[in-house]
Amino acid sequence: MKRNPTGLDDFKSMVGNGYFYADKTRLIDRVADSNGEVYLFTRPRRFGKSLNLSTLDAYFNLEYRGKANAWFDDLEISSLRPDDSEMNAYPVIFLNLKNLGDGTKEVFLEAMRQRIADLARRYKYLDQSDKLDDDDKTRLRNMISENVNRSHMASSLLTLCELLERHHGRKVVILIDEYDNPMNNAFGRPGQEDILYFCKDLFGNALKSNPHLKFAAVTGVMQIAKEGIFSGLNNLRVDSVLSTEFEDMFGFTTEDVRGLLADAEHPEKFDEVREWYDGYRFGDSEIYNPWSVLNYVKSGFKAETYWASTSGNAIINTLLDSADNHVKDMLSELITGNSVTASIDPSVAYGNMTGKDLFSVMAMSGYLEATPKDGSTGLYLLKLPNLEMRMVFAKKIIERGSPEQQMRVNELIDSFHYLDPVRICGALREILIDSDFLMLSSEGNYKAMLFYVLYGRGSSYNVLSEGEAGDGFFDLLLKSNKPEYKDILMEIKYGRDKEEEDLEAMAEIGLEQILKKDYAHRLQSPAVFGIAFSSKRVAVKKG
Repeated sequence: MKRNPTGLDDFKSMVGNGYFYADKTRLIDRVADSNGEVYLFTRPRRFGKSLNLSTLDAYFNLEYRGKANAWFDDLEISSLRPDDSEMNAYPVIFLNLKNLGDGTKEVFLEAMRQRIADLARRYKYLDQSDKLDDDDKTRLRNMISENVNRSHMASSLLTLCELLERHHGRKVVILIDEYDNPMNNAFGRPGQEDILYFCKDLFGNALKSNPHLKFAAVTGVMQIAKEGIFSGLNNLRVDSVLSTEFEDMFGFTTEDVRGLLADAEHPEKFDEVREWYDGYRFGDSEIYNPWSVLNYVKSGFKAETYWASTSGNAIINTLLDSADNHVKDMLSELITGNSVTASIDPSVAYGNMTGKDLFSVMAMSGYLEATPKDGSTGLYLLKLPNLEMRMVFAKKIIERGSPEQQMRVNELIDSFHYLDPVRICGALREILIDSDFLMLSSEGNYKAMLFYVLYGRGSSYNVLSEGEAGDGFFDLLLKSNKPEYKDILMEIKYGRDKEEEDLEAMAEIGLEQILKKDYAHRLQSPAVFGIAFSSKRVAVKKG
């Protein structure tokens, strides 16, 4: 069995030390004959962007001449490009823009100065080159000694390209990982605009009309638009989660997952992996979350929300705060497992994002699956892709509440364990009083609220919504995982401006509907509840 590569994004280490590797080397063939083109690959976090750049580095970098054949033997690229003269033929500049400070301008610029110095030290041999003059060598030394101002920092990649081509007589490959990370860190901070414009200058100098460039590959989560980060680049090729050209080059395909599980000697786990970690759509391809699948295998096949710890996004939190009632209604539908229709733009303008941009950011960031709507331009059917993401998003909403509200959620869960309608009613009332995220104005809002406060809260139940049963569709079902707990069926009713006696009657109607529609068919003696809401008032009836 091969070693599990969770957290490893260096291609050379992975293939050289017996780790499982999902072959994505066809990417090399697609970019190898480029001439000055710039590829921008945007994908969610932990979907293989850094590993793919490392793979390109291992293949093209002349630093590894004589070594790469062993790395790429038996991989797809060896049959696509046998005896390839492009292998290890170019100087490569590989810049990683992760972990550059706390989002403030001063800390970012200092960290960037150090990052450039570290990069320049890789080419210290240029100081002995007989093809460079004294001025060239002084520019290199200044970068290494961190003796560069903002302007020189912004032109550093272009300078290194020039020096490397002059010395080697070959054009240069530029690889930039997580290009948008500095802007994400600075989002909403006073230095956001300064950092954005520095990055615009850095990328513009290196990628726009650079005569020393063989090709460039840039990765990030989202494409930053309007501020002109890549303005004027006629050679830019953007590939996002909506694109088809490189659709299966990031993330795990079904074949990759089956190969991993077979290697781990547990192919029977495939259905569980599909339920938890499948459902992403890149272009026309079905994609699994590789980070979560690898962690699932590494943990001994324990299904958990592994991606949650890597996917924090302050931008989404900000957009949630500014979402209007229509957007919140759509979120309610998503949380309860339904699809919604919305326009999606793969690029975002950091300077003036609003709640209306929420679904675009969520789709690009990996929270939503986006499928083109037939016959419509720019419209997509959106849904939370799998069980993991429904749990991640439900938790994200819950955690936006106060600690006191989370305690009340725990009280609600306990009240369902005891099947106590009075206690359930009291716990719901306390939660409703504190609810400031959902505009409680439709039956769907209340279903969503109950769904996400119960979803993933302990191992006693699986929470299902809008499932087909008997002669219709139940609202919510808590399917017990333990013999000491009953299955619980709930029918939700809503009425605007209803008095207490009206709510009691509506809750009774909910109970009658469960019986009339035979929702409990095939369930073993379930507990049934009718629950009625109006504003922040609630009534609960137990059958």
